[in-house]
Amino acid sequence: MPGPLNGNGANINVPAKRINGEIVQPGGSFNFIANVVPITDPPYDTGGIIRNGEIIADGPLGGGMCSASTTLFNAAMRAGLKITERHAHALYISRYPVGLDAAIYGTPTRGENMHFVNNTGHPIHIRGIPGRRKVIFEIWGTDDGRTVHLGDPVIKNKKKAMKLMEYTDDLAPGETKRDKDAYNGFESWVTRTVRDASGNVIEQNTWHSVYRKKDGVTLVGRYPDDPVAGTQVPLNQYVPHASE
Repeated sequence: MPGPLNGNGANINVPAKRINGEIVQPGGSFNFIANVVPITDPPYDTGGIIRNGEIIADGPLGGGMCSASTTLFNAAMRAGLKITERHAHALYISRYPVGLDAAIYGTPTRGENMHFVNNTGHPIHIRGIPGRRKVIFEIWGTDDGRTVHLGDPVIKNKKKAMKLMEYTDDLAPGETKRDKDAYNGFESWVTRTVRDASGNVIEQNTWHSVYRKKDGVTLVGRYPDDPVAGTQVPLNQYVPHASE
């Protein structure tokens, strides 16, 4: 979905356009960042980023292109290709499959990236299809009979995020404004098994993801007798002012 967090769509559509038509030869490696640079304005725009567990809405140029890297990761993973690098986001973003997101941040050789290898024995062709509301990645190649089984996510160590009300002097008394969304924390494990045409296992991966808990915050304008600005109270303990 286009919005400020992905440069109003530019930061997911440009990678799709640049990757479209890429051919990966047998044994060749695909490097996501190497295929979408240079990051310049134009064609990219500023977007969002998760830094130290916080969402920075007005982040760096190219921010939000993780939607493109996640989509291509899922295409490559479900095609049974060898995944050699993938990173989870610090927070779980609900539009992504649990444990199957692919965060990117850095350069083609440093930081967090997404890599896969064409281990099919035949060239593969990557199609990137930009769109107004989404991008699509397809991987075309020769069917070698491999099958892919993707297990259900195993989820443990759940941490429920709180919803907090925070008093502020920046809003009119009683006025509210959502400041930060709530994200539940948990760990997940997703296992993929790839078998050849004879049923032999050729790839097996378990992707472990650790998602932080982040409490949600709604700002509320102070009345003179309310707690000092910056005071936070759980939503279920918040008592509206008598004047509201």
